[in-house]
Order: sequence, then structure tokens, then C-alpha cells
Amino acid sequence: MSSRSVLLAESGSAKEPRTKNSSNNVLGEFEFAVMQAVNVLGDEAYGAEISRFLISRIGRKLAIAQVYVTLSRLEKKGLLKSEVVEPRPVKGGRSRRVFALEDIGRRALVHSTATRKAIIASSSDLEVSNGAIAKA
Repeated sequence: MSSRSVLLAESGSAKEPRTKNSSNNVLGEFEFAVMQAVNVLGDEAYGAEISRFLISRIGRKLAIAQVYVTLSRLEKKGLLKSEVVEPRPVKGGRSRRVFALEDIGRRALVHSTATRKAIIASSSDLEVSNGAIAKA
């Protein structure tokens, strides 16, 4: 039996297979960051704006392709949805694909946030200095 078959059998539904990254699991670090950006940006959650948001929060350069690949993966997982919106009424305005959280995506984000907070709370004796973690 393939791993997909096992996942389908365990989930009880061929329409909604349980995946390794279902809402019961924690999002990866970059997936979490992208999902949070989509949540915060709302109607302005399109690729370039998400990238700017992440760069300003993470403090390092990102390839725009990294953001688009992650958005596509999250949409395929059913955590995000997107729609193409009309161009802005300015010269050279372009259509944009705007992303939003699906309900299951919102639950995954809440779960992942709670998990991260619990891990941080249990690590109160650790200090981060210049990117290195040391015991306080």
C-alpha cells in the first residue's frame, strides 16, 4: 500500500486526504512567515507586497521566486486561496494575484503560532545573541 493510500485510509476520505502538513501539524518556518504576511496584509497580500513585508520583518534578502513558490505550495495544500484582481487605476497598473487564508489555513496558522509560543515559553533559560543561542 502506498503512503498516499495509507493517508487516505487514515483520513477516511478520498476528497480530503490527511497530509503530512495538515492543520494538525506545524507549518515550516518560511511557510509560517508567508501565512502570517498574508494574514496581516489582507487585501494587499500579493507576491511583491508579501516579499517586501517579509524582508522588513526577517531582515534579509529573499528571492521573489521563493515567495511565489511557497504561495503556490500553500495554495495547493488548500491553506490559501487566490484571485486575480483588476489593475489599479494608474498608468501601467497591472493585475495582481491576491492571496487570502482559507479556514483550514487560519487554523493551521493559529496552531503553529500556539506551538511556537509554547516552545519559546519552555525555553526561557535560553538567550539569543548575534544569532547564537546560549544558556542564560
